[in-house]
Amino acid sequence: MVTYRSLILTGLIFGMFQFGGLAQSQDSLAVSVLTGVWLMDSEFQMEKSALAGRNSLNSLKEEHLQSQLESMSSRIYIFHEGGRFEASWNSHGDTQLVYGTWNIRKDGILEIQLDDKWMLSYSVTLDKRGLQLSLDNPKETEAPGLYLKRVEP
Repeated sequence: MVTYRSLILTGLIFGMFQFGGLAQSQDSLAVSVLTGVWLMDSEFQMEKSALAGRNSLNSLKEEHLQSQLESMSSRIYIFHEGGRFEASWNSHGDTQLVYGTWNIRKDGILEIQLDDKWMLSYSVTLDKRGLQLSLDNPKETEAPGLYLKRVEP
């Protein structure tokens, strides 16, 4: 069931991230909408990954596919107020943690600076499925982007 709140937020976010040169109040709204806990939409992520790589000779073996799906299902992304970022996931029985900072540039690009000094830049789209983060420089990788869904408090 679609609520008025989600329709309004979707419209606001869609407008903010599709147009550059945002006013300061719109920047603040974008930050407040992104702030929170997001889970990877593992089924949608795998579907998009499979479509992107269906002609690849590097198709995943069944055991690796299951391991990848379990890892994706455990991925949590937290965008804290004040710009702190953290992500966690399980990989082969171990918990992986990544910390850093995040901000939204004036042109609507989400930047995540990881503590190990990696800078990630994403274009952001919010729709009824959730949040899609697409690498700002897609030539760096063949990854289809990240598909996240909000964890409601």
